[in-house]
Amino acid sequence: HRAFLKRFEVEGRPPDKVDDECRQAYLSSRMALARAHAKLPSSASLCQALEQYQLVAAHIKAHPADGMHAEAQLCAEMTQLLPVRIAHLKREEAAAGQRGP
Repeated sequence: HRAFLKRFEVEGRPPDKVDDECRQAYLSSRMALARAHAKLPSSASLCQALEQYQLVAAHIKAHPADGMHAEAQLCAEMTQLLPVRIAHLKREEAAAGQRGP
């Protein structure tokens, strides 16, 4: 997914807008990447998932598209839930680091 998404970047950053014919594929790829990161049990991976969900949510908000209501809803939920999970994992990771190997 990263190679596909890289094709859309403008000066190394995600695009502000994607052509209508590519929008579904672009957003679906970002969502798949977010889901993959969300499955990994580390705060760093969850932060990457959150970033992807935020990018999709911002894109859909700025450029509403038909048929993207479910994706928009999921992104809204995940951008609220993931920060709580990230904070919890960071506390667990810090506690595990203090205990040592």
